[in-house]
Amino acid sequence: MRSIHFTIFSPQLIRLFRQRNKKTTKKANIIAVMRDRLFNKDTSAIEPITESITHSKIKAPELGNIPGTIQQWEMEIKSRVNEIHAWKHRTLLQRIIAKCRRQKIPVSVSGEEIAKFHPIKSALKVVNHLKQHPTDMQKRLELVSIISKSDRNFSIETYRLFLLQSTVACCFGELSNVGVKQVLKNQEVYFAKLLHQCKREADSLKVKLQTRRREKNVYNHQTENVSKHLRDIERNILIIRVYQKQMAKSLKENGMVRPVTLSFDEITALFLQEEKKGRQNKKLQEKKKNTIKNASEILLMIRALPLLQNEAKRFLKHLHKLAPDDPVIAFLEAKVNMSALVFKVGQYQGGERTASVLNAIQETFNITHQQYGVALKKVGNLPKTNIEITIIIEYANLIHYFYKVAKTTLGLPLPREWLNSVFIKTIKLLHLIPDAKQFEQLVADIQKDMADEGIEISSLGV
Repeated sequence: MRSIHFTIFSPQLIRLFRQRNKKTTKKANIIAVMRDRLFNKDTSAIEPITESITHSKIKAPELGNIPGTIQQWEMEIKSRVNEIHAWKHRTLLQRIIAKCRRQKIPVSVSGEEIAKFHPIKSALKVVNHLKQHPTDMQKRLELVSIISKSDRNFSIETYRLFLLQSTVACCFGELSNVGVKQVLKNQEVYFAKLLHQCKREADSLKVKLQTRRREKNVYNHQTENVSKHLRDIERNILIIRVYQKQMAKSLKENGMVRPVTLSFDEITALFLQEEKKGRQNKKLQEKKKNTIKNASEILLMIRALPLLQNEAKRFLKHLHKLAPDDPVIAFLEAKVNMSALVFKVGQYQGGERTASVLNAIQETFNITHQQYGVALKKVGNLPKTNIEITIIIEYANLIHYFYKVAKTTLGLPLPREWLNSVFIKTIKLLHLIPDAKQFEQLVADIQKDMADEGIEISSLGV
């Protein structure tokens, strides 16, 4: 036994395996290394392998804090991604030790955590593939699709796992409009289940309150605790409806005609080719234009997915370096943050009227406003393309929306000088559009906002 143990872990054998491994992976790593250098990727962020990850399940008392629960899920997504990266990038020694110890691949990495609910042959085949290739986006989405469409009645926790698994599939440097649409649909189903559970919990609490009020010698603080939780549940119902409205809008506005993909490697390769062949190369410019078009379609769907916001920002950072002068990139960034603004306003409207939420709304608006400003500067004074006209329209909608929200919901006083400046700027921008008649209602809305503030429309000078 000693000789066998020595042979398995002999330096010669380990060195031989390492040399062989280096030869087979050298070519595949070239683009990854260039991408890491180009975009300053921090590879030290990958965490070591863990036996399992912490799953943030929803419990009845936690139903009163959906925004906080989503933040916990964001941390869980990060843990899952790190776990998959760590498993995939194990050293040869780690692989040998794992095999000797008969260490099983974590069920969240292989997808077995959902395959067990419908262990048919096609699902198990995908699980076996994911054990070898855990970052394969298409296969992970395929597994979620097989299980979720099996016409079985799953628990709400299982629907949460479908959402997490499909979200994780989009966190490895590649996105597709087909995949993002699947995540949207999984989120749509899960939030519908969650809304039903919130309503059921609210009804139960109302009955409990009525019973307590009829009882004698009931401590007041017990009744108050139940009342507080009921208010939290009702707030969550309003917040979930805001999410549902944004999801429906995103699905309606982004009907897919053809499947398109976007990847970090694709952006990196284009950047390197442009550096080598120059920006005058028409073929490269056409490829870049097509990449930005694909990015637009995908990122405009992601804005309704809170768990993929960080991934959207990573892609936008890369696209900024690929096309620093393109107004579309700043516009996409503004649209992603506009959705975050709507979610935070919904949180406040739902009843969470704290100073921290109010500050978050103001901060998100400022960031969104700045990003639209960057896009508008790049558009210039002669908007010609549809996207340039859209940027102006969306900026005007932002100003009108935030003014109404600040006045009617937030009770937030806006500086008169600032309002005067942005209103005049917005009207002047709208008058730059060649066929402004189709946007007459928006112009009328802005002018009414100005009249409500006592700002003279005659001061426009247009």
